[in-house]
Amino acid sequence: MKSKRKQIGLIEKKPFGLEKFKFTQTFKSKDANKIKAKTLYFAICGSDYIHSTAETFNPRFIGHEWVGLTKDGEIITTEVFWGCGKCDWCKKGMDRCCHYKEVFSMGEAGGASLLNVSLPIRNITKIDPSLTSKFELWLLTMLEPATV
Repeated sequence: MKSKRKQIGLIEKKPFGLEKFKFTQTFKSKDANKIKAKTLYFAICGSDYIHSTAETFNPRFIGHEWVGLTKDGEIITTEVFWGCGKCDWCKKGMDRCCHYKEVFSMGEAGGASLLNVSLPIRNITKIDPSLTSKFELWLLTMLEPATV
């Protein structure tokens, strides 16, 4: 049995209080097709601010706007919601409606602040090389907030 490797990431333990932490990724997607990637850049957005200022604050992993690199050298990003892959909603491609969804940076999946991530392939989007030639990679973390 392989031992799980601990990673360094960021966790928000108190409002706007980020701390480094060692994390063992335990996300168990029912979708067996995963891809491993290295985090290049990540960002935080308005939803992070909302969670940080909520009346009932819960510690959480930080970051879900993300750009990563596969072992094959492809630049990728991911959908924020990862469904179970099995329910009717997921089969229709509507992970956001899945009752068993995981939210990148809110649960066992960890967050974009992890150096290495394992993500469901069906939630990955390859970033067109024409974008990487026009914009610096860190700017591509703004794709998600720009589209919301």
